[in-house]
Order: sequence, then C-alpha cells, then structure tokens
Amino acid sequence: MNREKTTGFTLIEILVSLLIISLSFILIQRTFFILQRNILLVQQKMKNNEIFYKFFTNFRAEINGICDWKNLQLDSKEIILIANLPDFLYPVEITYKIQDTSEGELLIRKQKNFLTEYEYTIPVLNAESIDFLFFIDGEWKYEIESDKKPDGIGVEIYKEGEKIFYPVYLIYERKNE
Repeated sequence: MNREKTTGFTLIEILVSLLIISLSFILIQRTFFILQRNILLVQQKMKNNEIFYKFFTNFRAEINGICDWKNLQLDSKEIILIANLPDFLYPVEITYKIQDTSEGELLIRKQKNFLTEYEYTIPVLNAESIDFLFFIDGEWKYEIESDKKPDGIGVEIYKEGEKIFYPVYLIYERKNE
C-alpha cells in the first residue's frame, strides 16, 4: 500500500494562516489609528504652545513699553495701559479684558490708535481660568491698591488641568527717561 504524497496545504493549515494574517491586519490597523490620534494630540498641544508663546512675547513687549504710568489701570480681570510698541511711532492704548464664556474664560485684546482713533478687538486665548496678578511688596497678589505701583505684572492661566504662570517684572528707572 503505497500512497502517493499529495502536495498542497490542508484545510487546517489554511485556517491557521488566515487567522495569523487577520490578527496581523487588526494589530496594524489599531496601531495606525492610535498613532494617528496621538499625532493629532501632539499637533494640538504644539499649536496651543505656539499661541501661548506668541501671546507671552507680545505681552512682555507691551508691558515693557508702558509709557504712561499715571493712566495705568490694573485689575485681576482687566488691564488698560498706554505703550510704545516697536512697530508704531506713537503710543497706543491696549486693553486686556477677561470675559466669561460657557466654556471658561476668554482673554480679549483691544488696541486703540490715538492718532486715527481706529481700534480693533481680537480674542487672544481661552482657558478654564485666566487672571492677572501684580507683584507688590515681594509677593504676587490678585488685587492692587490704587496708591501702589506693582513691580511686576503676571498672567495666570489654567488650561486642560495645567497651571501656567507668566511674570513680567517692571523696570521703572528705564521708564522714567
């Protein structure tokens, strides 16, 4: 009884190989979508960081450009200042105001041109909570007495469970020139 050897695959071998190939495709697909989601999260975080960086850079330049200390109005939810900006030949009035929204708070920036009376308003950023703080007598405070001049102005932002604090220290000697 000589049986001839048949060449080919048995049904069990084909089913096992299909199972292995299917599992491989499922793992590849899951990995692809997890990576895609993580890439989107990283891109959103980078975009938020870029927005913060641009805001903090402009905020520092505007605070350092304050030219009228008498008309400076400071509150934990609103700052009004007159500043010399690098791109302008004359001072402008800048107002930062924090407004409540259904999703948290929104920081609005308004700039008024004294020469032409032109003004524009833009939303700067939104977060769960935004406050201005003032460095007085060696500590950061939310409120400022009218007779005191702060040694610094800071922004405290709570966004996505993170606290971001950005201080700008003031140099009065240079401002008095």
